[in-house]
Amino acid sequence: MTLRHPSRGRARLDALLVLALVGCEATAPPRRETDERAAVADEGERPDDDDRREHDEPREREPREAGLRHGGDTRERDEGAPDEGSDEGAVDDAAPRDCTAGETVPLGTEPARAIAVASSEHGRLVVLDRAEGGFIALAADDGAEGATARREIPRARGEIVLSLEPAGDRFLLLGRAPCTSAGLATECIVARSISVAGGITSGPPLEVALPERIRTMRIATSRSLLYLARSHAGAPPGLERFEVGDDGLVTHVRRALGEAIPEDEPVEILGLVADGAGWAVLYRHGATEDARSAVVLATQLDEHEVGELHDALLVEAMAWVGTSLAMIVAFEFARPSWVRVGADGEVLTAPRALPPRGEPPLPFAGRRTAHIVGHAGARALEVRDAMGDRVGERIVLGAGTADAARTSEGFLVALLSTDGAVSLRTITCP
Repeated sequence: MTLRHPSRGRARLDALLVLALVGCEATAPPRRETDERAAVADEGERPDDDDRREHDEPREREPREAGLRHGGDTRERDEGAPDEGSDEGAVDDAAPRDCTAGETVPLGTEPARAIAVASSEHGRLVVLDRAEGGFIALAADDGAEGATARREIPRARGEIVLSLEPAGDRFLLLGRAPCTSAGLATECIVARSISVAGGITSGPPLEVALPERIRTMRIATSRSLLYLARSHAGAPPGLERFEVGDDGLVTHVRRALGEAIPEDEPVEILGLVADGAGWAVLYRHGATEDARSAVVLATQLDEHEVGELHDALLVEAMAWVGTSLAMIVAFEFARPSWVRVGADGEVLTAPRALPPRGEPPLPFAGRRTAHIVGHAGARALEVRDAMGDRVGERIVLGAGTADAARTSEGFLVALLSTDGAVSLRTITCP
């Protein structure tokens, strides 16, 4: 996904301010590509985070969040989210910030081209995407060396991993593949459940045709539900809801978005949050620089334009607060702003720029997201707060490809080294 990420722009802006103080002249830097969990489809290889992630990649995977859950990408509502009328706008400077890395735990050797990981109270699951054959699923116990179970999962022709998420007492694996069913669709999402209880079992795949290839996307999860908000280059945006049943079968419901938007008008998914059957999507139609463009808040009830967010680049964090939405929104060449918006699109608290350092306001204080950065020869994990600011130093992972999943204590990182060695590493965030 190519979403613009303002964090580098903000860093450059800070540098410009320093130059201005000493009497130097400077010009504003160009807008940079962003890195939150929006995604634009590629040919299957995930771009480096340094190239930046609200980069367009299908598994914008989305940054993983600690203690909430996917931000910007808030995957689900914080259990401690305040109710209406609370002091959720208060800044918290006292929360600890540094995360620590545990020992590397080897799982074995499985040559593959990509890796995905997910973790829940029901177990840990690693899925490997090989160039040929099916996906390889590995189950792992906390701290134990070697995989406790291994299974090959058949896949559709040309399918690549899009996302792997917890879903109730199972996991939900989403793949992206050329459509095999009749019709004009150019791309399909393939959804299947995976259980690690007593070994690894996989449910039957569900194929969902899309109007065309995904341009930008966001993913949010809540209990046994997974929501995927998507946009395309030449088709209206939409929301896909997948639910995993007790029998492991996956069901699907589609919700059209922006039905009045011309098909050739660019649309960008800026943010997504879900809490059970309730959901909210923030998206832009039209070019950012175009005064005729608009930022729209869509919920399960209806859609409303939010004029105060016209210049927003992306949502760093998003959460339900009672019947309204609290957001940390990034704007070009400015610090992220805290804003509260009603489900009817009315701005209840005007955007307020947040200072660097310290913790953001409630309900986002203590929230962390994990980002895999670097290149294939030198991967690292970068932890950020809900404002998109880096927390502590990068954690070196090594050469290869990696993925990170949220846990109750921080993150679980899976690394696929260049020689095919698979390993896990626990990251603890206070």
